[in-house]
Amino acid sequence: EGTDPLDPNSGGADPVLPDAGVWEILNPNVSNDGCNLVSTLSTMGEDLYAIIPSDLIIDNVTNNSFAGTISGQTVTCNVVGTSFSCGTITTTESFDVLGDPADLELALELQGIMTDSSSMMLSLGATVNTCAGAGCTLVNLLVPIPCTVALDADGALQ
Repeated sequence: EGTDPLDPNSGGADPVLPDAGVWEILNPNVSNDGCNLVSTLSTMGEDLYAIIPSDLIIDNVTNNSFAGTISGQTVTCNVVGTSFSCGTITTTESFDVLGDPADLELALELQGIMTDSSSMMLSLGATVNTCAGAGCTLVNLLVPIPCTVALDADGALQ
């Protein structure tokens, strides 16, 4: 059909683009836990939602890209067919550790597959770079910082 299977930019089917708006990040599932994150959060009485950004804002949708904003940080995401990949976003996610604050600095890498214009399958890679706050005394005993964790989740337009 005039496309090169080794060149994702050689043409082919039109990309599936997301609708602009606020997207929820749902049903997280850890696929690689180099941070001992699931066990650590469970020990602290938390679940994955304690550190996952609450939503993804999508705007500036063009014919092959969109802007994704998580926790106030924006990155450009390129779309080829149904797949998309984004650059790295650095965020700080805050939560309580047995009553003491902990701020985790995360470098997030987002990619995924568009199911349709209002739903997607997300792959989120996170590197935990630092922890700040009184709650980090316990976190540092349980989490080997820096470390990486990978999770899969669903994305749905609100």
